[in-house]
Amino acid sequence: MFEINTWIQKGITILIILIVGWIVSRFVKSLILRLIGKSPDQGAVTFLASAASLLIKIMVIVMILEQLGVNSNVIVGAFSACTLGISLALRSNMADVAGGMQIIFTRPFLVGDFVKVLDHEGTIQRIEIMYTVMETVGHTEVIIPNSKLVENTITNYSKDGKVFIHIPMTLSAGVDTEKVQATFYQVMREDPDVIQNEEMDVRIDSLESGFRLGIYCAVHSDRYPKAEADLKKRLQEARIKAEINLPSQTVIVHGQVN
Repeated sequence: MFEINTWIQKGITILIILIVGWIVSRFVKSLILRLIGKSPDQGAVTFLASAASLLIKIMVIVMILEQLGVNSNVIVGAFSACTLGISLALRSNMADVAGGMQIIFTRPFLVGDFVKVLDHEGTIQRIEIMYTVMETVGHTEVIIPNSKLVENTITNYSKDGKVFIHIPMTLSAGVDTEKVQATFYQVMREDPDVIQNEEMDVRIDSLESGFRLGIYCAVHSDRYPKAEADLKKRLQEARIKAEINLPSQTVIVHGQVN
């Protein structure tokens, strides 16, 4: 009877440890985010909060094992063995953790930066222990493993506050090139998002199927890519208004050429 009561007490204690540990881990994480939420390096804040929460959960597991009568030396040995086994089994996950630490220390980007990595472009929202959360232009949340971030080229458009863009446009071979250049230069000079003291250019990139024009300029990074989309719209409107033609297309209907 005494042994049953002892196990009931241990069960209640373990349950309390689990509940309290879960509450404390969440509280500590939210507290860290709240206390240093105004830090300029939000990535380090979210990384630290996640690491603190994980550490508390590990401590809870150790306390539960002690309640079950497991010797502390055995716990340390078992924990070391498990850590080694988990590390070997989850090498990619450990690489993500290492990648997260590398991102925090080298700071290739910060929370709020607009970056391009792999096939994704968007704003960095959070940097967690194993992954980084990005919000794309289409307001889609993309979760990228940290190891992928450190292994691939990252283009950070927010570093110097500007993005150099290239807008291609194929026009008819018979158009007046001077008129085209004057029209598109005027559009860029009047565009509020184009940085006026940076180089801008309208030049011929190739002479195939008419000729391919290239419009080059710089826009403010905090407005990209909407600034690029708006500029494209203004260029098209100016092209139509100036009667600058696109290449004519040959259409085959019922075996006849029109």
